Amino acid sequence: LNAELAEIDSLLVAVIVTPDGKLDASLRAEFLASVTDDKLASSFPSGESTKHGETTYRVVNNRAYIISPSDDNTLIVCPASLAAELIDTAGEAPPLVRDIESLAEHADADRALTVIVAPKFLEASGNELLVAEAAPLRDALHWLLGTDATAMALSAHWNDNFFVELRATPALNVPPRRLAAKLRERIADAPDAIEETVLASPWHPHGRKVLARFPGMLRALSRYSRAGEDDRQALVRAYLPPMAGHNLLMAAELLLTQPRSGEVAAATGPSAPTKPVTLEDRLARVTSLSFPKDSLERSLELLAEDAGVEITIQGADLQLDGITKNQSLALDLRDRPVSEILLEILLKANPERTATGPADARQKLVYVVDPGPGGGPGRIIVTTRTAAEKRGDRLPDVFLPQQR
Repeated sequence: LNAELAEIDSLLVAVIVTPDGKLDASLRAEFLASVTDDKLASSFPSGESTKHGETTYRVVNNRAYIISPSDDNTLIVCPASLAAELIDTAGEAPPLVRDIESLAEHADADRALTVIVAPKFLEASGNELLVAEAAPLRDALHWLLGTDATAMALSAHWNDNFFVELRATPALNVPPRRLAAKLRERIADAPDAIEETVLASPWHPHGRKVLARFPGMLRALSRYSRAGEDDRQALVRAYLPPMAGHNLLMAAELLLTQPRSGEVAAATGPSAPTKPVTLEDRLARVTSLSFPKDSLERSLELLAEDAGVEITIQGADLQLDGITKNQSLALDLRDRPVSEILLEILLKANPERTATGPADARQKLVYVVDPGPGGGPGRIIVTTRTAAEKRGDRLPDVFLPQQR
């Protein structure tokens, strides 16, 4: 649209994982003025006009540009494959992982910037999000949160002061106040660690002076930080002079992007390529899932989001065996492999209560692994034993009788 930043009132960016395991993004931009079909057509003359229901949108380079039916100041941009599903939701908020949802509820739309992320996402589906120059951010995030936090929200705002806030949801058995104290301690330790990095490297002359001041900036941030808890979340906040925010951002960017001398670069060598995360890796990853009551469908959605695994229910197969996706179950599994949690959900949702285990023929609910096209990560398909056998699908060994 060739819009200036001043023409945008707010911008929401969501990083998503496509069915083939690739990272993509969906955008929701609220403009100060209305967006019209004519403006979209003139901005993207090569775009194809498409209609779903009563909503007309344009598709350009496999991306859909949708003017919100309820607010013509709002433009949604998403992969074309998701357009119909997004339109059908009619603006309803998508389901999120519990801790992400909890942090989102505390997000302040009036702040200049808010970033919400779950470290597990960066280890699984989003493992290619922080690469190249951004790769050190992954290590920094792990150093800051460790295994004590399951998700974090970092927000900042500029007015008479620079305000920055870090919220984090604690892991199991970690009190929020103790997590907040740990986060503040790690923030206090950061200046010395950064100083060692700065002193050890011959930086480019254009950024050297700013980088030399970076540890001092971080010490000021630490000095004015206060820790506490709010709604069972750890909280660290700081107020600084308004120019501090820009200086911190610029110094952090220089630390990540500024070239060092050829000798140092040669010594460090090229970074190793990111190893693709397989479906087996994701199923083996340890996680926790707990809720007092939820449907089979929602239980699998929560597990899929947390583990970065696509899980699909073959509803027609379940109906033939009299199994409903809306049946309720309770779950409380901590620090277990994803595969075990998936199996436990299917065992609890099985209509035949006399089944003695997954290999029992009375265990109607099973899953099969679909390797996916083009060497993607694959997906899990939840179906029934009868339907899988009829199609000739290979069941995982856990569902097969043990050979003696």
